[in-house]
Amino acid sequence: NKTKVDIIAGSNGVTLFRKAIQGGVAYQDPRQSVESVCYLGENLVNQIDTFVGIAGVNRGSLLCGYWPNEATINHNSCQENGMAINNPFYVDLNGGPNLGMKPKRVAGYIYSIYSDLDCVAGGSGSTCNIIDGENSSHIPLEDGFYVKNTDLGDMPHATIVSTTYAVQYNMIHNHIVSE
Repeated sequence: NKTKVDIIAGSNGVTLFRKAIQGGVAYQDPRQSVESVCYLGENLVNQIDTFVGIAGVNRGSLLCGYWPNEATINHNSCQENGMAINNPFYVDLNGGPNLGMKPKRVAGYIYSIYSDLDCVAGGSGSTCNIIDGENSSHIPLEDGFYVKNTDLGDMPHATIVSTTYAVQYNMIHNHIVSE
């Protein structure tokens, strides 16, 4: 009988689950006004054994650029609670801006799975997801990661979940990174 749960999250769900596990408050506007506060509850980290993030956007998106800029104003996905790099949501989630993070753990074991070919968040080529020298799919304080760059077809972001089941299993059940 397990007393803790395991979580596998994908894409934007990685950051949303991380924030939900951290608990505390979230805001609906960058001014963090009392009117926009949402209380998420207590920190749940002691109830999570393993957290696996697949193709997550943990540091922002090149598509959006750095907060604030023209794209963050005109594109819903890039606003203060979206994917703009170093926006108020990411700064809170990661414990500071990308180059000055003081993150919190979200589980006993933390892993990420991603592809260097997943350019859904902007850019092109094998560096399309590199933000401030780090792949945006890496979860701060992770214990390991798995990179899959073969047999993904022309939609790596959509197929990485279904092509890494064995890796996910080993991360959850054996706490290792292996196929």
